[in-house]
Amino acid sequence: MPYVFSKKEAIYDWYSIKVSPLGYTPKVMKSLVKKGDSILTSAFLEKEPKTDEAFKNSIEPILDKIARVCEYYKEVGKADEILSEPTWYDKNTTWSEDPSKITPDGVSRASLPHHENPSEFWHRHQDTILSALDYYKRALNYSGPELLAAERIRLVSLAVCRPQEVVVSYSTFLTNADTFVEEQIRKKDPRELRGLTEKQKQMIVLSRIRHGSPPPDVQEYLKALTVLLKDTQYETLSPIEADGLYEKILFFLQNSADPGQKFNERQFRLKRGKLLFEVLGKKNPSFIKNAILEFKAAASFENMEEFRSTQENNIMAHIFESNLYTVRCHLKLGEFKQALTKLEDMQTTIRTVDERAGKRKMEVNLLHDHHLLLRETLIKLGRKMEADAIEL
Repeated sequence: MPYVFSKKEAIYDWYSIKVSPLGYTPKVMKSLVKKGDSILTSAFLEKEPKTDEAFKNSIEPILDKIARVCEYYKEVGKADEILSEPTWYDKNTTWSEDPSKITPDGVSRASLPHHENPSEFWHRHQDTILSALDYYKRALNYSGPELLAAERIRLVSLAVCRPQEVVVSYSTFLTNADTFVEEQIRKKDPRELRGLTEKQKQMIVLSRIRHGSPPPDVQEYLKALTVLLKDTQYETLSPIEADGLYEKILFFLQNSADPGQKFNERQFRLKRGKLLFEVLGKKNPSFIKNAILEFKAAASFENMEEFRSTQENNIMAHIFESNLYTVRCHLKLGEFKQALTKLEDMQTTIRTVDERAGKRKMEVNLLHDHHLLLRETLIKLGRKMEADAIEL
């Protein structure tokens, strides 16, 4: 018996897999998610929410406050030891039971409320949240092309200082979704994917996701891509894979008739271009040529009239920045004449921005970058007198 007791976790895992083999099993997945939800509900909520949306709306503010402890100690960990304790104002706002008792100028309106010590506050709740996280991670094994388990992992992982769990769970969802759709295609017609390259297979799979019926839901798929690219350090952790994610998200956003989606697509093209140029291009110059294509596509707006006038400044700044990155690419490749041609083409835009009243800091910085790049280009071409005449 002592041996059995010492191996109880391994025996339990073996039995669980026997009873419910890993794979897409919605019933098992939802059951495990429900167990994780019940742990959080018992610990933090007065009554059980009636809907999934109500649960998330109720639990998110609590978990966000706990997650702020991780961010707080990440910040003060680099500071002097004396700053490791919250300031008086922080204690009575962020870590207070009732921040409303503090006026905006920091003067108390009444007796100060009780406040939490961030470290004690976090340690008091971490075991509960870790227990819920364990159920959500087990649910991920059965979630297949559904995002629910990954969403729950994202909900709690930041509160226990584990941002890497978000990357793993959302990447797993995307892989599961692609595999599920490919299996469905093979079941329907085994010959459809035969003899195709991996890239060709991927395009067919993405097309089915875009035009097919859930699961996977196209909006969930897009959300997972966006979360990985915007809310995690995925580009730093795995730049090649991040480029693959950009390719996928651009597949869904391209050819849209909606002006908002068009601008969104151009913004992602600019970001992909930066990844190709600033990260991947350092090791392989061939990526810089691809970056030029992305920057040119990012700066392409055929019909400005379809966009709201309130967006004009943002779009002009976006186009200007995209063109500046094109210039940087040409300089990096030693294509100095092409760089100068692009800078000269930008003169009309510069006048427009320069003459605008109340220029924003972003636009001032872009103009400064333009002058620096023009000066650098002229020096590279041996035109140093013209370069010296440029005011920085």
